[in-house]
Amino acid sequence: MDLDLPWDVQGGLTRRAETAEREKAGARGSRMILGRVGQAREASEVTVMAGKGLDFRLVPTTCVYCGTGCGVLLQADGGRLTGTLPRKDHPVSRGSLCIKGWAAHEFVHSPRRLTRPMVRRDGELVETDWETALRAVGEGLMRVRDEHGPDAVGFLASARCTNEENYLLMKLARAVVGTNNVDHCARL
Repeated sequence: MDLDLPWDVQGGLTRRAETAEREKAGARGSRMILGRVGQAREASEVTVMAGKGLDFRLVPTTCVYCGTGCGVLLQADGGRLTGTLPRKDHPVSRGSLCIKGWAAHEFVHSPRRLTRPMVRRDGELVETDWETALRAVGEGLMRVRDEHGPDAVGFLASARCTNEENYLLMKLARAVVGTNNVDHCARL
């Protein structure tokens, strides 16, 4: 069955349909926010929805997953994130998102998300304070280094950190632990 839908496989409008939507939006004097199927809204509707006692907002931000820096609009409803839309006017993503970007809101309210530091005691994870957790990490790293050598330890840098923060991680790995085993999350 060949359906003539205006949506492409990445969840955005095809060029032909997008042009038609922009022309319609221009004729009404408002801008369209385009996203997944059924999620096209006029920007003025968002303002009206918030003004009628509904707590719906679109929050422009940057995607958290990699270092590309795609522009997203997080849908917030009642103080909870409920969806993610691409920013059509963003110079990096230009209205497109990868599969991770479309799900950028999902981890925030996940029941599996850790919200406090934890350490393993007698085989069980228990909540603790930050000082105790960081001390356990430091002692564990030094124990592995001392028992198995510095190359038994590796570090993963992050695309979301600044160059300076990644430099500090590299210095920790090389100067404190004594290993060159430093890699980057983009290769995972």
